[in-house]
Formats: sequence, C-alpha cells, structure tokens
Amino acid sequence: AATGLLMKRLAFQFEHEVRMLWIDRRPKQLGRAFGIDPGALFDQVMIGPDRDPMRRLEVKQRLVALGVPEARIELSTIGEPPKVI
Repeated sequence: AATGLLMKRLAFQFEHEVRMLWIDRRPKQLGRAFGIDPGALFDQVMIGPDRDPMRRLEVKQRLVALGVPEARIELSTIGEPPKVI
C-alpha cells in the first residue's frame, strides 16, 4: 500500500514534491535520527485528509514543535466540497 501512495501520476511529475508516510502504530524499531532544518528544507507541508479534525490539528502542533514554520503548514481540503463562487 505504501508504494502505491508514494507513486505520482504522470500529469503531476512536474511538481517538486516529496511524500512522506508517517505511520506511528507501535514502531518495531526506533529508526535513525538525523538533524534537519525544516524551515530551509520545506516550503510547504500538507497534512492529508483525516476523519478526525482534532487529529489533523494535533499533527500540525507536533510539526510546529519540531520546528516546521506554522505558516508553511496547510490542511488538505481534498475531502471538502468545492466552494461555489
């Protein structure tokens, strides 16, 4: 499933996008830590749709705590109905 989520459609290959899956259910290993400057590395962080809006805000708060500038974090609106002009 992760491979499918990380694939990009051909129509969007021009985007300079990095996708990251964050699955945090009892990790089997601690992984490897390395320091980054999120303000220099990311120009936008999009939090994907989630059924629980509070969970989305919690993720946003965690990203801010990790040093991602709040102005660069956006909540995905993909699940919302389009706005009528």
